[in-house]
Amino acid sequence: MNSPRLAAGHRLARTTTRTHRAFAASAAIVLTTSLAARAAHAQDASSTPPLFGALAPPLAFLKSPPILRSGHAGGGPGSGWIVGVDAGLSTRFALGGDPSAGGLGFGARLGYAFRGGFQVDARYDDLGVHLRDLDPNGVLQATTLGARYELPLFILPFAEVRIGPAFDATSAWFAAAVALGVAVPIARPLSIDLTARDWLVPAGDSLHSILTVQLGLTVRFGGA
Repeated sequence: MNSPRLAAGHRLARTTTRTHRAFAASAAIVLTTSLAARAAHAQDASSTPPLFGALAPPLAFLKSPPILRSGHAGGGPGSGWIVGVDAGLSTRFALGGDPSAGGLGFGARLGYAFRGGFQVDARYDDLGVHLRDLDPNGVLQATTLGARYELPLFILPFAEVRIGPAFDATSAWFAAAVALGVAVPIARPLSIDLTARDWLVPAGDSLHSILTVQLGLTVRFGGA
């Protein structure tokens, strides 16, 4: 009477034991895999593979060059005083009876750069051309106040506006300028600027336009 029940109990016990063993083996596999993954992650975090180690320095420079490492969020430079000089070609566009004319111009600026890419400065320019053809009063010059905004990228494209007096040896006029350019950081305090600037000078009944394309250097110091 008890023999069938006893056999059934043995079979149930063996089935339960196999189930427990399978579950234990599965748990061990999952645990071992988890521990191995954690160990691999820790090893990756604490050591760098040789190939990536060889590439890390140049990749780090591309991501954040020296002049950008102390900058604002997004990679742009931080605050500080700036001094810049540049020189290049000037073109006075034809107007009325005066043909177009070209020359060599230069400029210098002193200002302050705020965190976030915004700059203000005072600038002097020798535009390298006369306001009118055969004008005996010397080349056109300008002293202006300006504002510039640089986008915080690896290279720094910028837009700029300026206002102030333009003058020659005998006369002065209100002038304005708009510019687009790019600044390329080459060291922590130094960048190379390429700028195209359109000067607008209303003299008499005419609005004169003078385009300058200049290459320059900007030095940043102080600040944070």
